[in-house]
Amino acid sequence: MFDLPTTLIVNEKEYRVETDFRKILNIMLMFEDEELTIYEKQSIMLKMLYIDPPPVGSESEATHQAAYFIDGGIEESRGGKGKDLGRLYSWNQDKVYILSGIDKTLGYSSRSCDYLHWWLFLGALLDMGECTFSHIIHMRRAKKENKLSKEEKKQWSENPDLYELRIEHQAAEDLLDLING
Repeated sequence: MFDLPTTLIVNEKEYRVETDFRKILNIMLMFEDEELTIYEKQSIMLKMLYIDPPPVGSESEATHQAAYFIDGGIEESRGGKGKDLGRLYSWNQDKVYILSGIDKTLGYSSRSCDYLHWWLFLGALLDMGECTFSHIIHMRRAKKENKLSKEEKKQWSENPDLYELRIEHQAAEDLLDLING
């Protein structure tokens, strides 16, 4: 429960995986590449994540385990938690704001540290308090729900490059599609 995983079990055999947040962020950025097919993304993800690659024929289970790891070990259903507003951020577009919020939460620069386990990075992301990134997410959510205040509408119109999400593709959906077949 308190250990940070460094391996994943695929077909009852243990395989070492990359665990530094930078490696996983590169996977997430790759999933935002609209030019790759879902199967190319799967293949690239498996090559990027697994240090010791599982054998050919185990891609489905390896992908399921990869998604489990990338999700921070959460296996619960994504349904039933309110209205799905779709994508609210992009790892690529918002990376500066995400990383500065992570750094604020951690109390040190994640980019300067030698190593930070992906699950610790995710924990900091989920625990992020008031920062530029959380404000951006608030604005995007409010706009999708048609709940921007007059002041927020003005702020949006003055800073469209900050608030408009330029990528509509949903990397997480691609990963879920791979898992669900």
